[in-house]
Amino acid sequence: MISSKFDELKALEVILYVSSKVEWMYHVGKIIYFANRYHLEDYGRFVVNDEIIAMKNGPVLSSIYDMIKLARNGKNSYKQFKNQDEILHSLLYIKGNSPIELDRLIPKRPANLEYLSQSDITALDCAIEKIKDLSFTELEAFSHDDLYHTARLNDEISIEDVIRYSKNPKELSEYLAG
Repeated sequence: MISSKFDELKALEVILYVSSKVEWMYHVGKIIYFANRYHLEDYGRFVVNDEIIAMKNGPVLSSIYDMIKLARNGKNSYKQFKNQDEILHSLLYIKGNSPIELDRLIPKRPANLEYLSQSDITALDCAIEKIKDLSFTELEAFSHDDLYHTARLNDEISIEDVIRYSKNPKELSEYLAG
């Protein structure tokens, strides 16, 4: 069974790991989303337990997205985190200088890899390799796949649909059922 408990500290380390390799804010969130899907398919669990929301520019992991927004908006962010100061001290948001320059998310410290398993790192690296060179438009199109279209805009994408659109849905469903 998949845990639904969001681990804020692990999520921060995942964001730091990804943003150390790809600094575009939009890409960081999408990489973590796709790494979650890859990891579920290969290992039967997510890298980060988080709700998936179908937003205008593609699916996002809800709390990961809120953590990135906290880095962008500072303490004015609407969602409060237990480790809010640590998040703010660990990430630097830099707004793009023009409408076509993407916003950046820069780590202020290295990720603590003690929070990540080797399989987490493998899934993250796989997603980084697939996504890092895509433009905003290409990544938006890539993320608007069949799974994305199972939910209405701003609604949750269910775990059942994530499983149904995985590469081996029957086997994954049986494995998760125990």
